[in-house]
Amino acid sequence: MCESYFCLCYHAPVLSLILNLKRLQVGQLFDFLPPDSRLDTIPDNVSSSSISIDSNPTQIPAVEKIVQVEEDLGKYQFSKFAATYFQSQITSSHSKKPLKSPLLTHEDSASQLAAMAVWITILRFMGDLPDVKYNSNNGEVLDKTPIMSRLFESLGRKYTARDVEEAAQAEDIDGTDMSSSSSERSTDSSTSSNALMENRPMSSLDKLHYIIGMGILREELRDEIYCQLCKQLTGNPSRLSAARGWILLSLCVGCFAPSPRFIKYLYCFIRERGPAGAGYAAYMEERLRRTEQNGCRHQPPSYVELQANKAKKQIVLAVTLMDGSVKTMSADSATTAAEVCSALAEKIGLRERFGFSLYIALFDKVSSLGSGVDHVMDAISQCEQYAKEQGRQERNAPWRLFFRKEIFTPWHDAKDDPTSTNLIYQQVVRGIKYGEYRCDKEDDLASLAAQQYFIEEGLLDVNRLESQLHNYLPDFELNGKEMAKERWIQAIMYHYRRKFGTNPPSPHHVKEDVVTFAKFKWPLLFSRGPRPGADACVVQTVTGDEYSFQSPNAEDVKDLVSTFIDGLKQRSRYVIATKRQKGDDATNLLEFEVGDLIVLMNQTTGKDLLTEKLVKQLFSKGEQMALDILNNNQVVVIQNNGRPHTLEQFAIDNFSREPMDVPLLKKLEGRDEQCRDAMTMFVCLLKYMGDQPSRRSRLGTDLTDSIFKPAIAHVYFPDQSDEAIEVESSTRARDFCRRIAQRLGLKKPDGFSLFVKIKEKVLAVPEGEFFFDFVRQLSDWVQNNHALKECPKYLLGYHKVSKQEAVEVAAIILRAITKDSKNAPLAQIPQLLSELVPSDMMKMTSTSEWKKAISSAYVKVEHMSSDQAKIEFLTIMSKKDSFGSAFFPVSQYSDLSLPDKLLIAINQKGVHLYNCETKTLITQGYKMDDLITSYISVLISGQNNHSNTRRNESII
Repeated sequence: MCESYFCLCYHAPVLSLILNLKRLQVGQLFDFLPPDSRLDTIPDNVSSSSISIDSNPTQIPAVEKIVQVEEDLGKYQFSKFAATYFQSQITSSHSKKPLKSPLLTHEDSASQLAAMAVWITILRFMGDLPDVKYNSNNGEVLDKTPIMSRLFESLGRKYTARDVEEAAQAEDIDGTDMSSSSSERSTDSSTSSNALMENRPMSSLDKLHYIIGMGILREELRDEIYCQLCKQLTGNPSRLSAARGWILLSLCVGCFAPSPRFIKYLYCFIRERGPAGAGYAAYMEERLRRTEQNGCRHQPPSYVELQANKAKKQIVLAVTLMDGSVKTMSADSATTAAEVCSALAEKIGLRERFGFSLYIALFDKVSSLGSGVDHVMDAISQCEQYAKEQGRQERNAPWRLFFRKEIFTPWHDAKDDPTSTNLIYQQVVRGIKYGEYRCDKEDDLASLAAQQYFIEEGLLDVNRLESQLHNYLPDFELNGKEMAKERWIQAIMYHYRRKFGTNPPSPHHVKEDVVTFAKFKWPLLFSRGPRPGADACVVQTVTGDEYSFQSPNAEDVKDLVSTFIDGLKQRSRYVIATKRQKGDDATNLLEFEVGDLIVLMNQTTGKDLLTEKLVKQLFSKGEQMALDILNNNQVVVIQNNGRPHTLEQFAIDNFSREPMDVPLLKKLEGRDEQCRDAMTMFVCLLKYMGDQPSRRSRLGTDLTDSIFKPAIAHVYFPDQSDEAIEVESSTRARDFCRRIAQRLGLKKPDGFSLFVKIKEKVLAVPEGEFFFDFVRQLSDWVQNNHALKECPKYLLGYHKVSKQEAVEVAAIILRAITKDSKNAPLAQIPQLLSELVPSDMMKMTSTSEWKKAISSAYVKVEHMSSDQAKIEFLTIMSKKDSFGSAFFPVSQYSDLSLPDKLLIAINQKGVHLYNCETKTLITQGYKMDDLITSYISVLISGQNNHSNTRRNESII
């Protein structure tokens, strides 16, 4: 069936039989739809100026033909069901009163509340209960949140029996006030105590989405909703109310089916009490069967479905193919992606259908519907709801449908189906142009551009190639790059002449090459991606290993993997024996053991084995073939007699987090230095792997140096390098000089040496030294004599800095001690404060203030690497007069003009005295005569001491 649910409007005689009202217009039934004057057969988002459009919509056949079996349903009367299952003595007849309890029994409190909320909404939709009015003080408040989003949020909460009791009491109060005026009732209705009831004014479209959304999200409510609708359609005195009820029922049967307990009663109700004439009851019955077959929808009816019925037109889907053509398909609300893909394949003559899927695009988002049981209208409804969230109207949602290749089979051959190959080729070249498929090598991109030019243009014409270059290459390859256009033209011409210079192939063969290239070049882009979910698909290998994959489409994954496995089995020429068989010369049976690999002969494949009853006729002994295979090492037979050794089991038996007390190797016994190195290496290994805590993260290669240095410090490897490689780890300085001499064409390298320059110093590399060892020693020397020595001096408070400088330098130190691959431990700044701020400044402010200031300053330096931060630290410190000094804190009490605590700094400029507290330089000025006098005093004092010593010696 291709009519949609509002088939009431499609057949004019049906309306007269249903309503029997002379002055009632069709538009009055669809007052919940906004006016739309642009309803065309093909959506507006498809332009007809640049692409070919098929103007004859194709009917989409069902996946499986529905066979209607005539069955006597007379015994399945709704009144009988109501008498059996309805609770609280509720009858099956029409009623305008709110329910105190649901019609059917529900154990869950949320289901009970939802059932009573749906009942009120049905009454309001059918006009049996006044709607909530907008507050005149606040005016109309528009809520752009889709109804389904609100239902997801409300149904996810927990409800208790107390909530149900309060809702029932509120409904009882509303029921007693039914005799009041309509204006009073409309105001009172807004005070409902039902937590699931929409107490805001709702349009008829919102009510429809609310009722159907409840049935979609809550399977246990589907029978309840159908029973409520059947109750309101039984003995309804209002023909307008009944008409709206049948419209609602027709939409419900197109979205979800009732349980097996009630479905025959619903069939009987539709068949006997449905609108007679023009086959509308039969139409609803057929729609219910379609919903039974294709399963429940996941979204309420879309605007496209409702508007198509209002205009008495079918739902027309415009599907864009990758070659630019547009195919129109007539669909209904139960249409699935599999039905659309199958109808499209039939329409365009596509034989290789596997892997082609239906896609839907909205704005800059693209989603795959696959080629399975997903409903197309669900995706369209989601697009419309998303557009509503973005502030657009549902009818203006610019969704588009595409037919694309999504996944390849392992045995895909581009030669099998020219139509499939052409569509995939068009998808690839357009994907390359718009950056969907990217080449990591320029040669590949130039080769593909040359192939596309050959297919579209034929003979090489430089001017034509230059004018069409933008169609072959992505924009980011041409824009913003110097001489890019000329360079790409030369590259494309080179590949064109190499591929098509002599004996050019046909364009179709070139398309096959492009498709084959894409299959192996972008396997992840032609595959299904992961999505979060709880369903699991378990794959068990022949060795007994199990792999579990979580996916919301686990059933699709299972079918996909099974299809691959079955297809490979049918095409395979190899068989693995699962049972032992003894040979028999009389019957010519092949002898083999369990696990033997058997090669099928005479073009026999697994497909033949699956169809043959007597497999033994397909084999011969073939001893010589088996021997040849084994002799050529094509097959390696492995006998696994015991449990295999695994690294996992070895780790369980031997892994330890505790440091070693003695080395593992016995030969290190008695070698104290090597024993200490071995235990140090193990501790560093534990810290590097995170098995032992460390006071703070180690930087650079500190841990790896401690692990590797003891083992290679005095070991020199022989030079066995390939001459094609310029420098290796085993290259010595003399080898380096020899290779440079050979490159320069020198006859002899005698007298030439290798030099390394660091700033102002030039150092010669010893001839016998390994080149990288020497460079590493220099880097260690540079590292050890700068940042690692200056930082402790700074933290001890030997340099004079302001508070702002201290904050900036602290941020730099934090960046320097943080690995490039890690985030800075900003939350641990209070614990690391002693390693960031000078000790004499830590008490200048609180710890929290330091943390706040350093965190703010860190934003300015977080882009630096660790090494860059060290250099920045040295740059700042080098501007200090005290940089590069050796400091000695001293105390003095002899000179009252000087502070008690002094800081002596010795550097290349001399000896300096600093106030230990203020870090100010103490300058001493002496007159020349005072300086000479002091020297004479010291000299005389020394002579007097010397004479006294001799006098004492003579007395003795």
